[in-house]
Amino acid sequence: MYKMRKLLSLLLITSICICTLASCGSSDDAVSTQEGTDKVATVTETDAEKAPEVTPSPTPSPTPTPIDLKDEVYETRYPSDAGALQVCGTQLCDSEGNPVQLRGVSTHGIQWFPEYINEDLFKELKEEWGVNAVRLCLYTEESEGYCEDGDKEALKDLICQGVEYAKEADLYAIVDWHSMQDGDPTTHEDEALLFFEEISERLSGYDNVLYEICNEPNTVVWKVIKEYALNVIPKIRANDPDAVVIVGTPIYCKAPTEAKKDPITEYDNVMYSLHFYAASHKESIQVEVKGMADAGLPLFVSEFGICSNTGTGSLDIESGDTWMDLLDEYGVSYMIWQLSNKHESSSLIKEECTKTSGFTEDDLTEHALWYREHLKR
Repeated sequence: MYKMRKLLSLLLITSICICTLASCGSSDDAVSTQEGTDKVATVTETDAEKAPEVTPSPTPSPTPTPIDLKDEVYETRYPSDAGALQVCGTQLCDSEGNPVQLRGVSTHGIQWFPEYINEDLFKELKEEWGVNAVRLCLYTEESEGYCEDGDKEALKDLICQGVEYAKEADLYAIVDWHSMQDGDPTTHEDEALLFFEEISERLSGYDNVLYEICNEPNTVVWKVIKEYALNVIPKIRANDPDAVVIVGTPIYCKAPTEAKKDPITEYDNVMYSLHFYAASHKESIQVEVKGMADAGLPLFVSEFGICSNTGTGSLDIESGDTWMDLLDEYGVSYMIWQLSNKHESSSLIKEECTKTSGFTEDDLTEHALWYREHLKR
C-alpha cells in the first residue's frame, strides 16, 4: 500500500511539472510572437524611411456633391454681420462659409427711373420690408441705354451712388448689365469689358457688391455665353478678386441646367441665373431648381415676378407661393422685379404715386404687398 501511494505521488508530481513546463512554454511563445511583430513593424518603418519619395499622380477633382439645404433655417443676413459673400458648393455663403439667402428688390432701368435710387428708400426696404439686397439695373439697349444714347458717365456715377446708398442701408447691391434686346451678350462685349473694368475698380473697396454680367441671353447657346463670361470675369477679378459673379443662361435665363454640360470651372464664386414669372412659368421651369442642385451648381434667381412674362397681366399668387416655397427650400436667393411706378402689374409702386420713399400700403401695388407679406413669414 505504501509503495502504491508513493507511486501515485510520483505520478502526481510528474504531472504538475509537465503542466508547469507547458505553461512556461506558452508564455515564451507569446512573447516571441510579440517581439516578432515588433521587429516586423520596425523593419517596415525603417524601409519606409529609406525608400525614395514618390510623387503621387494627380487625381482629378471630384464631382461636386450637392448640398442638402432643405432643413436649413435662413435668418436674414446683412453685410454688417455676414461680410463679403462667397460661393460654397451650391450655396451663397457669408465670409465664414455659413449659408446666406438674399431676398431683395430689383430696380427698373435706372436711366428711366433714377429717382428710386436713394438712401431713404433703401433704408425703408430693409427696415420695413425686410429685404437684404437691391439689384441696380442698367439697360444696355433701348432709349437712353448705356450702349445706345445714354450718358455713360452719369449712369456709372448712378451705379456707384446706388452701391454707396446700399452700403449705408446695410444692403447688398447687384450691378446688373441688363442686356436683353441685344439677345447675344457678345453684341456689346467691348463696352461690357470696359464697363466692368472701370466699375469694379471704382467699387473695389466695397464688400457688399455682386456683379451680374449679362441679364437675359436669348439668341445664343451656353457655349457663347460661357466664352463671353470668361472674357468679362478677369476684368472684375483684376480689381475684386473674390466678388460673386452671376452669369446669365440661355432662353432668357430659363435654362440654367444647360451650363452643367460645361460649367465655368476656371473661376470660383460664380453663380448661374434663373428668371421666372409665376403666371407663365410653372413646373417645366421649376425643375431647373432641382436640376441645378443635383448637378452641384449654384443658382441665383436675379429676377422674378408673379405676373406674366411680359410684366403685365393678372397676378398668380398660388403659383408665386409655390415658387417661393421651392426657392426657400433650396436656399436660392431671389430679386423681385421691379421698383417703379410704371403702368405694369410687375411694378411695386402704384402709377399715381409720385413718392420716392415713405410709402404707405395705399401707395403699393398688389405685387408689392404680396412680396412684403412673404418676406415677413
